[in-house]
Amino acid sequence: MRTGWRYGLYGLCFLAAALAGTWLTVHLVVRGGPEVDVPELTGRDVVTALKAVGEKDLYLSLRGQDFDETVPKDHIIHQDPAPGTRLKKNREVKVIVSKGSAAIPLPELVGLPLEQAASLLRLGKLKTGRVIQVHDMVGPTSSGRVLAQAPEPLTLVKPGFPVDLLVSLGPRPKYRVMPDLTGQPYSLALMALETYGLQLGRVTEEERSHWPPGGVLLQDPAPGRRVAPGQGVQLTVNRETLAQELVFHLVEYDVPYGFYPHQIQFRMVLGARALDLSDQWHPPGEKVRLAAALPGDPWGRVLDDGQEALRWGPPLPEPPFPILSGEEE
Repeated sequence: MRTGWRYGLYGLCFLAAALAGTWLTVHLVVRGGPEVDVPELTGRDVVTALKAVGEKDLYLSLRGQDFDETVPKDHIIHQDPAPGTRLKKNREVKVIVSKGSAAIPLPELVGLPLEQAASLLRLGKLKTGRVIQVHDMVGPTSSGRVLAQAPEPLTLVKPGFPVDLLVSLGPRPKYRVMPDLTGQPYSLALMALETYGLQLGRVTEEERSHWPPGGVLLQDPAPGRRVAPGQGVQLTVNRETLAQELVFHLVEYDVPYGFYPHQIQFRMVLGARALDLSDQWHPPGEKVRLAAALPGDPWGRVLDDGQEALRWGPPLPEPPFPILSGEEE
């Protein structure tokens, strides 16, 4: 009985000694090693940070990268553990490194076609903002091209930033005052449209017995309205208009010799209306010709610098006649 109790006591002593040895080993090996202070790494470049942790017998562990507007590229944004923390040697210090600013410098877009400028913005991860179109004085080749941008080129902006563009519509068209074609023969109305740089639009016919044969009944735009060069004009004509006989007329005039150009006007009078078929400047000595298909036998004359120089057809009556003017605004 006493022998059994003695062996049990020996076993307990042996177990206690084993536990004490294990605790001492763990304390010395694991918890008893030297500790160092974690250095300040935030704001330092990666090379300097590696050197700093190496001097402390620590090592650097990269846990990610992120954009930062204040910390330069390849510099430390964040560290774990924090600076000053006591850490065993050969332990890791986790860091996040900056990828630099996310801002993008704006490209130069002035002078590019709108589609090309929009494509360039998309490639740069930017957006096309407001597009404002205006007439300009650069010339016809500027139409559809970027005149200005906001913000200006090389300005730093974030991805997705909208860039406003000012785009050219080309030179501002020179508007004219729509002449009064009502009552004129259809052929003269066509010549008037050509003289003022207008286009013939839709033509409809009506029959009015009380209207002069072959006359224009209605027009759109109305007389006196502002029209642009090349604009279409719709006419309503008497049904007899297109069947009216036209006579071919050829008028020639020799511009007198001298030092200065002359303003030569070919003016035709039909009934109670007068129309300048041509009004241009010509150099001295030039032979000016006018060929036109006109209804019947109209009166006509050539004015040289406002003075009658030649006439054809029956004698012109003395009272003045109204002149269709296409005076620019």
